Amino acid sequence: MQALRRLHESGALTTVHPENDAAIASKRAEFIAAGLTAPRYHALSRPLECEAEAIARMINLAQIAGNAPLYIVHLSNGLGLDYLRLARANHQPVWVEPAHNISCWTNAVTIQKTA
Repeated sequence: MQALRRLHESGALTTVHPENDAAIASKRAEFIAAGLTAPRYHALSRPLECEAEAIARMINLAQIAGNAPLYIVHLSNGLGLDYLRLARANHQPVWVEPAHNISCWTNAVTIQKTA
C-alpha cells in the first residue's frame, strides 16, 4: 500500500505482473509431490484464477491508494479482462498489456512437444 501511495503521489504509473504466488506455490508443490514435472505442468500450476485474483486485488488496492493509476502486464485470460473492464467502467485509471505469446502458444502445443 505504501508503494502504491508513494508512486501515485509522485505521478508514477504502477506496473504489475499479476500472479498469486501462494496459490501457485501450492499447486507446484502438489505437482512435484506427484512426480509431475514435465514442462506442461508449469502452465497447469498457474490456473487462470490465480492471475484474475491478483488483477482484482491490485485494482482494489489501487482504488484504496487514492485511485492510483495501474498498468497490468501479460493479461492471458477473460476473467482478468472482466475485472479490468469493471474498473474502467468505474473510471479507474487502469491499462492492460495482453500476453501476446498466448495467442500463438497453448498448453496443447506444450503437451505435444513433451509427450
